[in-house]
Amino acid sequence: MSTGGTRCVLPLMVALCGLLLVGGLSPIPAWAEVKVVPVVLVEGEYSDNYFRAENNETTVYTLHVSPGVTIDAYTEESRFTLSYKLHAYWYSEWDEDVDVEEYDYLGHEAFVEAYTLVGSRVTVGVADQFFVTREAASADIYSLDVGRDLYWMNQVRPYAKYDIAEKGQIQVAYQHEMLDYIDNKRPGNEGSVEARGIVTLTYNMTDTRHLDFDAQAWRRWFEDTYSRYDSYQAMLIYRHEFNEYMRGDIGGGYHWRDWQDEALDDWDSWIGRVSFTFAGEDTLLNLELTRNINDFSQENTYYTSYRFTAFAERKFYENIRARLGGYYQFSDFIDIDREDYVWNAFGSIGVLFLGEMFEATLKYSYTQRDSDVDGADYEEHQLFLSIQFVYDWEKYQ
Repeated sequence: MSTGGTRCVLPLMVALCGLLLVGGLSPIPAWAEVKVVPVVLVEGEYSDNYFRAENNETTVYTLHVSPGVTIDAYTEESRFTLSYKLHAYWYSEWDEDVDVEEYDYLGHEAFVEAYTLVGSRVTVGVADQFFVTREAASADIYSLDVGRDLYWMNQVRPYAKYDIAEKGQIQVAYQHEMLDYIDNKRPGNEGSVEARGIVTLTYNMTDTRHLDFDAQAWRRWFEDTYSRYDSYQAMLIYRHEFNEYMRGDIGGGYHWRDWQDEALDDWDSWIGRVSFTFAGEDTLLNLELTRNINDFSQENTYYTSYRFTAFAERKFYENIRARLGGYYQFSDFIDIDREDYVWNAFGSIGVLFLGEMFEATLKYSYTQRDSDVDGADYEEHQLFLSIQFVYDWEKYQ
């Protein structure tokens, strides 16, 4: 079984550095509030096209076991959060002529954050996200990669915020991202490094209406072959809290990208986002539309994408939870004559029992891609059956 094992110490090391940096929770004082929530997921999956191929589709069965824990410790001035899940995957195939057991792996998913208030207005902290996975879309929301290569990504983000009384705040951050492959099934994949600076200015028009100006500049470079690039992006975002249940935002701006390789055409265009969220006691609805260019890719392949996502959740009869959702993405490639249309729809029904500590869920998902390039079309039907255990000590005491 492939594993990213030792690399999992990266976020923990960053967390320790963060605690030393902020000081307020190193060590955690005895009067701090501490919340610990363990979770265990056991899931079986059926896919009729695991490798997302146009032809020669491979039916694969997957057993997924994922134990994890979330630890949250906080005082009036400081907070430390650690969330970790181990993902163990075992694969078996319908067709004995295809060997998928070599794709078995141990994945990791970790997030740590530590911050504290310095004085009366300044907050300093550090956050780190780390994972090991075969899902290409985890590296970039706009990813169209269908490969199953195993890779790890670590993203650390130190930041500082300054509150301007009730008028707003200023936030500055530096984000450093590293991505590399562990089990590279396809020759030519390269890891990359990204260094990004972020400045966000927030003006509170009222208690429920806010205006953000977000400016970012970053450089991404690859190990060897693919072109380094520089990006500059600025957005103005209006956020509105309509009431205690509904909120939304709308934003627009511009993005410039300059590749070091002169064979690639520089790109500049408008970008935007619109989102709406309703969060009631038993109902959740989220809608989002974005337009931008992908950040991470292989073989100098970049494209402008429109992406619409939708998610709805409703609780019935106190112990039945239904979910519906999906996404649609249109991608227009920059340096080649290609357009891709991808859409996904899913639905699930879950039953909560034993005081909502357990949830048994049945889920179906369908994905389809239509492309101008021969061999890039595919369809995939997936069926999931899972049981999840979550124990919240505060809730069940």
